[in-house]
Amino acid sequence: MPKRNEFSSEEHVQIQLLHEISQYAIERFVITRTGRKRITTDRDGRNILRESLKNRRNTSSNLAAELLEGFSKTISARTIRRRLEEAGLEVCKARKGVWLSDKNKKARYEWALKATKASPNKIGQISCSQTNQTFI
Repeated sequence: MPKRNEFSSEEHVQIQLLHEISQYAIERFVITRTGRKRITTDRDGRNILRESLKNRRNTSSNLAAELLEGFSKTISARTIRRRLEEAGLEVCKARKGVWLSDKNKKARYEWALKATKASPNKIGQISCSQTNQTFI
């Protein structure tokens, strides 16, 4: 590259313009992080996600205890929940039982009566042989 004195005035203006444009682009589009530094890296986040997907019913507290062995640093349950949310997993709570409308409850009750020909006080003991779950 030639020395500064060897540039023509037009070339010098073009170089300055390109420099200003590139500096503007760098300042405008390079994301700088603010706030506290993360305790987990991207790799740690992937490990957390992998461990969570092994057992979806595992709680974040249990995951934190399990991951304590694999990491040299302690990771809180809240941090684990944040990493899982960032990965696209949503929090869901299991229902306590199957929701049945009144119509379905009545139909199940009638089915149980027909199937066993039992008195109404024994209906709670009826179970399906395939699932071993009581119906009412």
